[in-house]
Amino acid sequence: MVVNAKINAELNDLLYGDEGRLGYLFPYRDKVPKIKDHIFTDIKQTKEALDRIVLGKMLDVNYIGWTAKALLGLDLLPIQIATLQILWKTPFPMLIACRGGGKTFLLAVYAVLRALLDPGTKVVIVGGGLRQAKLVFNYIETLWNQSSILRNIVGGGKKAGPRQNVDLCYFKLGESIIYALPTGDGTKIRGFRANVVIADEFAAIQEEVFDVVIRGFAATAKTPIEEVKKAAFDKKLAQLDLPADIKKKLITDDGKMHGNQIIYSGTAYYAFNHFSRRHDMWCDIIRSKGNPGRVAKIFDGENNVPDDFNYKDYAVIRIPHTHLPDRFLDHRQLANAKATLPKNLFLMEYGAVFIKDSDGFFPRSLVEQCTVGPNKPIETPDGPVTFSPLMRGRPKLKYVMGIDPAAERDNLAITITEVWPNHYRVVYCWAVNKKEFSDRKERGLITDDDYYAYCCSRIRELVKLFNPVRIEMDSQGGGYAVSEMLRNKKLLDKDKGDFPIYEVVDKDEPKSTDGETDGRHILHLVKQSSEYNQEANICLHKSMETQTLLFPAFDSANMYSALEAEKAAGVSFDTYEENVFNIEELKNELCTIQMSETATGREKFDTPTVVQAGAVEGRVRKGRLRKDRYTALLLSHKYIYETDIAPDDGIDYSDVVGNIEKRSKPGKNEPLYRGPGVGRMRNSQYSRTGGVYKALKRGNIISG
Repeated sequence: MVVNAKINAELNDLLYGDEGRLGYLFPYRDKVPKIKDHIFTDIKQTKEALDRIVLGKMLDVNYIGWTAKALLGLDLLPIQIATLQILWKTPFPMLIACRGGGKTFLLAVYAVLRALLDPGTKVVIVGGGLRQAKLVFNYIETLWNQSSILRNIVGGGKKAGPRQNVDLCYFKLGESIIYALPTGDGTKIRGFRANVVIADEFAAIQEEVFDVVIRGFAATAKTPIEEVKKAAFDKKLAQLDLPADIKKKLITDDGKMHGNQIIYSGTAYYAFNHFSRRHDMWCDIIRSKGNPGRVAKIFDGENNVPDDFNYKDYAVIRIPHTHLPDRFLDHRQLANAKATLPKNLFLMEYGAVFIKDSDGFFPRSLVEQCTVGPNKPIETPDGPVTFSPLMRGRPKLKYVMGIDPAAERDNLAITITEVWPNHYRVVYCWAVNKKEFSDRKERGLITDDDYYAYCCSRIRELVKLFNPVRIEMDSQGGGYAVSEMLRNKKLLDKDKGDFPIYEVVDKDEPKSTDGETDGRHILHLVKQSSEYNQEANICLHKSMETQTLLFPAFDSANMYSALEAEKAAGVSFDTYEENVFNIEELKNELCTIQMSETATGREKFDTPTVVQAGAVEGRVRKGRLRKDRYTALLLSHKYIYETDIAPDDGIDYSDVVGNIEKRSKPGKNEPLYRGPGVGRMRNSQYSRTGGVYKALKRGNIISG
């Protein structure tokens, strides 16, 4: 085949010229435009030192893409450069990006460039927990390792580079410093000062802690005296009757960036979260364009508008998947997510849209309705309830453990539920897979050689810590193998107080271990079926509707206290923070459960299908979103729901209306019954509020 000269020239340009090197920067143009001007083409003859000229260009935000390339060796996309420019110039920017959109990486780049180019800057990164703040810091560490120029600028030595401790991360760059902090309740970090505050995954940060403590980090100017002098000069200058062009020349401007900054960042979340409310406020401020009437309405009155308010200080950067360059995200994963994920979840995760609710069998609003807060108790027949996750059981209370042993590629998940007379509390969640097991083994954190042996040792530890009255475990996916190891006496560590864990004694299904007396008969292997799953999901939904099953508060204060205690004890994994985030993942898994109908007409509960990488390169396999934690909860909850295992001292029989000893009629607004089981009764919500039943017809209350 003969190739004409034009095609040959275009091919050469694609292979060796600007089209191949720079084409990705101009995805909407047929050809790469001819670049006539370079960053240094307009330099005129001057006596100024060359290094000062180069530094001046680096400090110019218009060339921040070139600066990132020169200092950090990064090739940034136009959308990333534009985002950095907005972050650089705006005191209160909000960055909302889709899942996988590079938000965390970009925040790390911004933090490093800001610290380098503005000496004396203090950058503080916070998240819902130290784990989230560390995600940004891990990218900073990667930038340090990959950029020889950055290392040369900062200098060598043993103390050079990013440093990660259990409760704090920091990176000194000359006079500047970057911190990654746990929030806690704010008492431990109160008094910190920062010029740049990066609040990543803002939806997970407690609103009260942020407003009272974290926002105060940026209250003081970096150079307070200089800023006061500058403000006084500008004020006097404004009073003089001078032409505008002369005033502009006299305004003090040293070319540096002035003022502190708070960056709100994260993936879009649900509309009932404070992140969504703040996003709506930011959008209203920007749309107002400073109109006094509209601004006064936003701040609930003219007197509430800040004195130096400027609508241009606010920015919202929203990056859905549609605004990312082609193939930035894996196109097959994206297409499959769009086809299989619930529409609302896809819009939130990939469309960067705040949605009202999830549309699965367990809506997010229902899950949040069952979640207590540090200052948000939930009323139950046992009184107002607020609680945090636990790392060990408490006396006189009963616990039920659920285990999903999972298959080869999934997590082995454990949930532990605390049983009260009229409600249940999810207090512990743990999950691990073979990859995490291998990583921990390589790091020398564990000594077990076998994956299931490690899981069984963790189960035994939790049995000793919580003393559960029952363990409900799925018989499939390794269930039988785990049960055999739990009762194997050769695998016990007698020095640690290990004992065999046998299956429960059932006279209808006798087993060879029924006569064993040296262990506990608390394990029940559940043979799941479509009928079992249908009943279990309906029971779980009912308990959440009536707020009988409760989830713990996401309490940053407890997380910080646990962090300090675990640091002193030398605990580096299976921490309290991991427990908290596993419970949050459990709640997320609940929201992905969808109900469908089988060919035989039965209800089916499962997660959406996804396409995953196969064992052979270039091939894929169909799978589903993980639901291991959800399954573990489903198993334990069904046992609690159908079994009366509540503490016996939960009923005051002398106070029950109609007691034979009492012989008195109930008061007009007095419930007929108090005690275990009321949470599962029909119309139990009505009984909790003191309702009196006169008649029941088709499940409706007719009060007299």
